[in-house]
Amino acid sequence: MYNSGSRERATRTKQIVIPTKQTRSILASARPALLGATAVFLAVLGIVTLAVKLWRLVGDPGPLGAIDIKILYFLTRSWFEGIPIYERLAEGVTYPPASFAILWPAYGWLTLDRARVLWAIVDLAALVALSGLFWRAVRFGGRLAQLCAALAPFSMPALADAFGIGQLTIVVLPLAVGAVLLAARENPVWRRDIVAAAMFVCALVKPSLVAPFFIPLLIVPRRARPAALVIVGYGLLTWLASRFQPGSLPTQLRGWRKHVAGNSGAGYGNVQDWLAQLGWPNVFPVVSLLLLAGLAIFTWRYRRIDVWLLLGVAAIVARLWTYHRVYDDGLLIVAMIALARLAAEPQAVPWVVWSVRVTLITSAIVLWIPLQFHYVGSTFGPLLVMPSWVTLFNVAHAAVFVLTLIVLIAAGRASATPPAQ
Repeated sequence: MYNSGSRERATRTKQIVIPTKQTRSILASARPALLGATAVFLAVLGIVTLAVKLWRLVGDPGPLGAIDIKILYFLTRSWFEGIPIYERLAEGVTYPPASFAILWPAYGWLTLDRARVLWAIVDLAALVALSGLFWRAVRFGGRLAQLCAALAPFSMPALADAFGIGQLTIVVLPLAVGAVLLAARENPVWRRDIVAAAMFVCALVKPSLVAPFFIPLLIVPRRARPAALVIVGYGLLTWLASRFQPGSLPTQLRGWRKHVAGNSGAGYGNVQDWLAQLGWPNVFPVVSLLLLAGLAIFTWRYRRIDVWLLLGVAAIVARLWTYHRVYDDGLLIVAMIALARLAAEPQAVPWVVWSVRVTLITSAIVLWIPLQFHYVGSTFGPLLVMPSWVTLFNVAHAAVFVLTLIVLIAAGRASATPPAQ
């Protein structure tokens, strides 16, 4: 039996104004043309983007070519040479000990040039994996919708930036998302849980991006084994990596936390930077933990709804809970896939369908704005980007983060609300 609150919510849902039958018919007839044009745009942009960014990743001899690979290459080799990088470097070492153990196969024994080539191959494979995940995720939306979803990772400006500089964003996304999807399958077996845990441990090479996804990994499968395996595996890697440094593990972790706290104000669109701008950097850990607690409560309360919706909420919390730069906006592509699934869901209530469609279109427009508008003094054609454009870019993106989070939470509640009797 449904309670009175559920009946009242369902009644209010009926009162929401939705497009008329004629309007829906017009939009439905225009949908194939719009999706086809979008697919062409994404394909062309993806080809151009990959050509430009692949050169920057592999061949650019300048100081900014594959800049993050150079940084991680130096940090990883320094770590295993016993150099106490948390003490020697004043700032910027935002990776915990286990990250260097995970990165060692790529950076610990290859030359820098070969490491750049290897990372290009890994990045391209990760993009293909993301594309495949997204193709399957929106299979109920039709072939054109699937094509748009599959092409999106190759053309999204944030992911393109991550590709060109050698950031970890592209690699960890399919690992984290794939691990949760794998662990959430029915009829669990040990082999599948071990594979899911191994994928998630590898994704934790960048915990600031992936840690919130541990909450759905813990809750959605309705068993503790995948999460327990992750804890054991990550703990072993942390211990192993710590053996190559002169200080104790607690000392290393304190040094890492100090570096993380030093990033306040260095990124954009997250609570760490917002609190730093307000002059409250010391309350950042509390607010960040509250965000994670809210994600845990939501995930537990609605653990039986579509796992992609839970992944979308986790992705936005991951974008907001700590320091991130513009390339980490790539997290929002997971939330966009969750929106696309909701928009194509035949059993969804009308207001959910139309709200997620508007949010999806708005998000796509904002998130495909060229990243030049994020940097003061950059150029886009003849336009010199000034501070006002940067502010507009940052505010628009932050608004999309919050809007998408609100819509996904509302859609999750609606999905769990039984129909009126």
